[in-house]
Amino acid sequence: MAHQWPNLTILITRMNPNLELRTLPGGKLQVELHGLDVYDPTTGAIRSNTTDEIACWFVDSDYNEEGFFVRHAFLRSQEAELPRRKT
Repeated sequence: MAHQWPNLTILITRMNPNLELRTLPGGKLQVELHGLDVYDPTTGAIRSNTTDEIACWFVDSDYNEEGFFVRHAFLRSQEAELPRRKT
């Protein structure tokens, strides 16, 4: 879904992660991400991505289901080359 204002476009996308959540000793949580399904609002298609195609991920460690605030940002290593997309 796209919202239009003069000279500004905001795209809202829906992403569904394929993940495993495990509870470790001491109550800590461990998440293993296997892939991500992404809705592309420009084509209406759902695209499945592997973990090799994820450039970064963001965590809100205090998520309240009302607003998402980036509290931790993880970026891929510079040595890991992402596939180039044609525009």
